[in-house]
Amino acid sequence: MSLLKVVVSDFLFEDLQPEIDALAGIAEVSAMGRYPGAAEFLARASDADGILCQMAPLDREVMQGLRKCRVIVRYGVGVDNLDVAGATEAGIAVCNVPDYCTDDVADHTLTLMLGLVRKLPASIDQLKRGGWGHPEIRPIRRLASLTLGCFGFGRIARSVCARALAFGFKVVAYDPYVPDVVFQAAGVTPVDQETLLRTADVITLHMPLTDDTRGLLSDETLSQAKRGVHVVNTARGGLIDTPSLIRALDSGQVGGAALDVLDVEPIRPDHPLWQRPNVFMTGHLAWYSEEALRQLQRQVGEECARVLRGEEPRSCVNPEHRERR
Repeated sequence: MSLLKVVVSDFLFEDLQPEIDALAGIAEVSAMGRYPGAAEFLARASDADGILCQMAPLDREVMQGLRKCRVIVRYGVGVDNLDVAGATEAGIAVCNVPDYCTDDVADHTLTLMLGLVRKLPASIDQLKRGGWGHPEIRPIRRLASLTLGCFGFGRIARSVCARALAFGFKVVAYDPYVPDVVFQAAGVTPVDQETLLRTADVITLHMPLTDDTRGLLSDETLSQAKRGVHVVNTARGGLIDTPSLIRALDSGQVGGAALDVLDVEPIRPDHPLWQRPNVFMTGHLAWYSEEALRQLQRQVGEECARVLRGEEPRSCVNPEHRERR
């Protein structure tokens, strides 16, 4: 029996051996190191049975041009670079890997949060300038006196909250899709959006980027927050309206921000956020550890193999695709 065909639209890994191993005996893997654009991609992938995708923006036109495709597996949790509705119309299953980096992102979020609250960047800068002691960086609050407000309460958010509770934070969270019993089991108080904004000393974002959540933190919502609130984002840059954040930083409404993701990536060297001393950033690497990297590649390959064998996928974000298959 001839092997099926799986195309990798783009990837930033050293090699694709974990995917090749997972698909051995099922499909041959053909890879594009960098996404070449819709036309060239379809010229090489229109007859593919499966697609593995990292950052490529696969739109409705691409979905319609994938004549044989049964599954697209995204390297990661979010699927905002894929036209999921277009895939559904084409009868294509869209799958993700929702749990490969839960601990890594939670650890990174806490690292950013603690650095922000303890004003580590300002303290380091002070030392470099010959300063010493605490007067220049006052005030710093005790962690146990602070309330963490978590937007979203999925896997990563719950792990963040568990870590924050261990440090003594009081934790509240907003997620209209999660029943109260889940919050209660985690020792977290469920609140509405307005209450979270009004009470949180630190806000951390853990929601997917959708039409409803884009620009979640804006002039309007930030004006409702406690003055001097700290903002941490390791989810998606588009959750924050960047001009609104800059205005809030300059006015003191936001006391500081720690960001791993931005609305436009990578960040430009002349980006105005670099000019704000109460901001520090990392380069969309909260997900990364060597263990998470190999787990991601292996699970992407395994998920694709499951669908091509005719089995149920482990994590399909559009189960309604079956009606169009």
